Amino acid sequence: MEDDSDKEIANQVLHNLQPNTNLQELSIRNYSGNLFPNWIQDSSLSMLVSITIDDCQDCNEIPHLGDLPFLKYLLIHKMYAVESFGQRSNPLTTEGKHAPIFPSLEILNLWEMYSLQFWNGTNNGDFPRLSHLCISRCPKLTNLPPLISLLYLSFHCGDQLPAYSELPSLKSLKIESFQKLKSVRFCPEMPMLQKLEISDCKELLSVDDPLLSISNLKVVRCPKLRFGSSSLESCLMWEKLKR
Repeated sequence: MEDDSDKEIANQVLHNLQPNTNLQELSIRNYSGNLFPNWIQDSSLSMLVSITIDDCQDCNEIPHLGDLPFLKYLLIHKMYAVESFGQRSNPLTTEGKHAPIFPSLEILNLWEMYSLQFWNGTNNGDFPRLSHLCISRCPKLTNLPPLISLLYLSFHCGDQLPAYSELPSLKSLKIESFQKLKSVRFCPEMPMLQKLEISDCKELLSVDDPLLSISNLKVVRCPKLRFGSSSLESCLMWEKLKR
């Protein structure tokens, strides 16, 4: 697709491919248009359980998917122009509706979204069942919202970690390939954290704050790391003894 007329053709093709209302799984890959059709986000596809949006590089907005009542799996990959995620307003929903967004979502992957900066418009009660979150190659992302049900959180390949707080159910945290990261600090609202993995963070100097709940600690290829907590040092020694 080389010009605007070609993109308009792609937009129309996808618009006219509106699937059956009983559809449960939807994948859109290598889409060369720049607009998603309304049928992706309106009530006609309320049975959707899984959505993958992959390599739609000319689209600068993610469709409003938060009102899909049964959506459990959402994978968004290679949307290079998108700057924000988590918007509440959907022009196709009833005005004044305040139900939680993504009420059934359990797994969310955000991969290779190099312009993504903000996770916006999230209120208390949103994402009530989200348990797995993986963020990979989103170097500009600045923040995560409170996610009360999140159990497993993975960060891959960035510069600095997004700010995060209020993860009261989090059990496992993985941090991998953050080449400019120098320190890791944990918020006190992570009382259930049991497993911590840190790897390939060449400039990481310190992991601060005692985390007495951690029972499984793995550190790989972090040559400059020094722990500020004796509990973490003891945990690391125990991990070495088990090998």
